[in-house]
Amino acid sequence: MFVIVLVFNSGEEEPEAEAEEENYAEIPVANDRAAGGGYQDGPAPGGGGNGGPGSLTPGQATRGTLHYAGNKQHYYLFCNATRRLDEETLFDCTSDTFYQFMKNLGERADEFGWSTCGGILHVPKADGTMVNLLTEYGSITLEEIEIHECSYWNNGYRKSQDDRMLYKCIMKSLSTLGKAKVNIHSSDYKLMAGRYSAYLRW
Repeated sequence: MFVIVLVFNSGEEEPEAEAEEENYAEIPVANDRAAGGGYQDGPAPGGGGNGGPGSLTPGQATRGTLHYAGNKQHYYLFCNATRRLDEETLFDCTSDTFYQFMKNLGERADEFGWSTCGGILHVPKADGTMVNLLTEYGSITLEEIEIHECSYWNNGYRKSQDDRMLYKCIMKSLSTLGKAKVNIHSSDYKLMAGRYSAYLRW
C-alpha cells in the first residue's frame, strides 16, 4: 500500500475557475511576508528580493498570505498551482504509474515553493530531523505528520493556503479509480470538524 502525504485546509474560500495558460505570466514577483505566513523573512528562494536576482518561477517569488478576493494575481497563482499535473493522463493510484506521478508532483512543488526549506512538504520527525515528504515519505510516521499539520492547518495563513492548493492539485490529477481508492481510507485522514488531515492513503 502506498502512502502519499498531503497537507491542506479549508482556509479562505478559494476560486473555482481555471486560469488560462497565459495568465500564469501575470503573477508578480512580490515580497508580501504577512505576519504568520509560515515562511522565514528574507529573499525568496532563488535569490529574490529588491535589487537581487529574481526567483526561478513566479510561484516561488510570491510570498506571504494570498488574498483571492481582491488580488487578481493571487487568483491566477491559485488556478495555476491547482491545475492537473498531467494534461493527458490521470493517476489511478497503481504501482506502475506511481513514480511518474511523484515526479510530476515534485516538479509542481518546486515550481510553487512547497518543497523548499520551510515549505509545507518539509516535516519534522520526533527527533527534530526534517523530512521531505516527496522523497522520504517512508521514513516518517503518520502521527508525526499529523502533529506537524495541526500546527498550521486552520490558521488561514500561507502554509494553510499552500496545503489546500496541494490537495486540490492532487485530487484533480486522480482518475475516478484513483479517487475511489483514496476515498476508501478517508476516515484515516480526517481532522476535527470533518476536515481532512495531512495524508491520503491507497
